[in-house]
Amino acid sequence: MQNNLVLDFDGTLVIENSTRVLERIVFNSYVGKMPDAINWIFFGAGSFYISALSSILGRVSRRHIDWRFLIFLRIVGGHTSQRIDSMFDDAASRLTLNARLLEDFASNDRIMIISCGLAPMIDSFVRRSLIDAVLLKGSKFTERSSGKISVELLEPRDKISVLLGIPTLEYVTDDTREAQLVAKNLKRSNGLSAHVSEAGGIYRVTST
Repeated sequence: MQNNLVLDFDGTLVIENSTRVLERIVFNSYVGKMPDAINWIFFGAGSFYISALSSILGRVSRRHIDWRFLIFLRIVGGHTSQRIDSMFDDAASRLTLNARLLEDFASNDRIMIISCGLAPMIDSFVRRSLIDAVLLKGSKFTERSSGKISVELLEPRDKISVLLGIPTLEYVTDDTREAQLVAKNLKRSNGLSAHVSEAGGIYRVTST
């Protein structure tokens, strides 16, 4: 029986980190002149500082989410010259399908995606690329009529809780730590045999 194929999105199904692509688009559409310091912190040599702050927030809160993106939204959210849904489409058009997974697309009737990335952008990419895939779970992003933005970001443990409910799983990711964690939880929680293999920077977790 064929395993249920589930793919991570950023760095796996697509080569880029889709949220970083979106940040640049949002930044460029900012209404008015953005201070040079913000560009330096998020996109220049000062990105070290925002990475350090994100790491501190993760340790203090014990939540492993994309703190950089939340900080970015706090600064620029609601002050852009175009609607965020059009920016999702713009970002999706700049993402590159990972050619190393073409064999997977050809040999599987349907592909499932689970990601901490933003669900609207993943949906937009799937529509544009015409691949037969369904998004199981992604981070929620809502733009209200007032212009305020609501974000509910997933953590890796949220992904794992979904993966544990999928029988005969093959999970594909570019993150070796995540692959090992998924395999460990499959063995511990489901009593399954789980094997991790690697080829070209892509890790596959196969359960039986």
